[in-house]
Amino acid sequence: MLKSVFNGIVLVIVILALSGCSTMTPEQKAERKAFLVKEHAEWAERDAKHRAKVAEQRAERDAKHRAKVAEQRAEREALRTQFLKTIPICSGLADCKAKWEAAQLWVVHNAGYKIQTVTDVFIETYSTSPNDFSGILAASVTKEPLGNGSYKILIEIFCAHCESNVVLVAGINFNKTVGAATP
Repeated sequence: MLKSVFNGIVLVIVILALSGCSTMTPEQKAERKAFLVKEHAEWAERDAKHRAKVAEQRAERDAKHRAKVAEQRAEREALRTQFLKTIPICSGLADCKAKWEAAQLWVVHNAGYKIQTVTDVFIETYSTSPNDFSGILAASVTKEPLGNGSYKILIEIFCAHCESNVVLVAGINFNKTVGAATP
């Protein structure tokens, strides 16, 4: 844009300078002016082609970006679905005890923070801080009653600066590990 304005100003200055020049005949002035106008038109055409090429490249880049974002959303949604489908459920004292112990062990081995609180229905690590760029996981696990002696064991994973898929994959890993525990 700046180059276009600059070239336009130069053309006007040249035309004005040539039209005031007394050593040129009117025919020479007209020829020179026509030449400059033609040069400017050619430059404007090259500029328009360049702008069209840049716009095409930008559109192509934007389309690739939108496709990548859509792919990432689809992957994230598939992971969410898998996470929800694999939430561990226990029934009876022995099964629930085995799964609850597996949950505690998973937190000890996979969360980057020490466990702060453990009860019969709640496990929690120390939490992340917004200034923590380490990618370390913190976790909170609850055992929620479903009735008839059954419970679902839910994990909530926190990571201040992790990609959401990292958290979902860790949650799926927790669900599968705890769900596979047997008395």
